[in-house]
Amino acid sequence: MTNKRSNGEGTIYKNKTRNRFEGQVTVGIKSDGKTIRRKVTGRTRAEVAKKMSEVRERCSHGPGLPSDVTVGDWLGYWVSSVLPSANIASATRESYETLCARYLLPRLGRVRLVKLTPADVRAMLNSMSADGYASNTQRLARA
Repeated sequence: MTNKRSNGEGTIYKNKTRNRFEGQVTVGIKSDGKTIRRKVTGRTRAEVAKKMSEVRERCSHGPGLPSDVTVGDWLGYWVSSVLPSANIASATRESYETLCARYLLPRLGRVRLVKLTPADVRAMLNSMSADGYASNTQRLARA
């Protein structure tokens, strides 16, 4: 009988033709919505589980960004390069640009992207609340 694995831990199965255990773990989602999976193999279930854990750990750190890239730099790149090619309405695109310029850049623009934490986002939302911004504006800035 097999044990249930927790969400995000991946799957381990025996490949009978190769007489090896194989494991697959989801490490991300592509821009088109498809999942990015990594596959590992090993002689034992424990060996595969250990390799899968290492893959999850490596991939959880995100892309290898230079440590000097700030949120402002990344948002500038996103607004100028990624956003124009997105398949969204022009009003949505303009709304995203406004949200970045008006709310995100002034509050998070100087934070290094690799150092950005949920606490930084929470502090931004708290400052927006203290400045009297509506909850919907805060929700949009967070999204």
